Amino acid sequence: NSRTVSLEISFSMINPNGQQLAVGEEALPQIYSIILACWGWVFCGWLIYFCIYPPWNTPSITSLHVFFVVVIFFKLIVVLLSLIFWEIYSKTGHYLDLLNYSIYLLYAISESLLFTFFLLLSKGFKLLRWHPPSSELRRISIALSLLLTTLLFFSLYQESYYFLSLLILYFFMLPKILSSMSSSLSLLSSHIFFLGLLPVG
Repeated sequence: NSRTVSLEISFSMINPNGQQLAVGEEALPQIYSIILACWGWVFCGWLIYFCIYPPWNTPSITSLHVFFVVVIFFKLIVVLLSLIFWEIYSKTGHYLDLLNYSIYLLYAISESLLFTFFLLLSKGFKLLRWHPPSSELRRISIALSLLLTTLLFFSLYQESYYFLSLLILYFFMLPKILSSMSSSLSLLSSHIFFLGLLPVG
């Protein structure tokens, strides 16, 4: 006498210690903790320096230094939110979309600010030229606005396009920074050469 028996088996696969992350993501909270500590030390170091030497009373501290601290602050916030996101995800297994989108937004802003700093530095801002021409500032503003828009689009549209946004970031901005740096170094060398020709005393 044969019978047909239906059998249902369910498996609950749980990581050790209630860990909800996949194997490739398990180390992310520790990695972000280390990165957060590094950015935190750099940010605190600059704050201590500004407390000892206030920017408004120290001529050697320019707006470029203050702008760099703003860049560090945004990087710190991005890493902090990323750490919170992965800690919550590892404990609850819930993917917080609002926090994730906030990270993407702040990441795009921080990367744009970082490349703005590098671009201004490569053009000798506050080093060779105290005030760049308005036309050049306008070109920089347009380029960085397009960069920010591109980063936001590719970051928020689909997570798999994250590396494509990085490729666009480095492909378009890095050659611009390197060429500006080469021009600034040539200008600096010519200034040093002519200063060496001046009589002393």
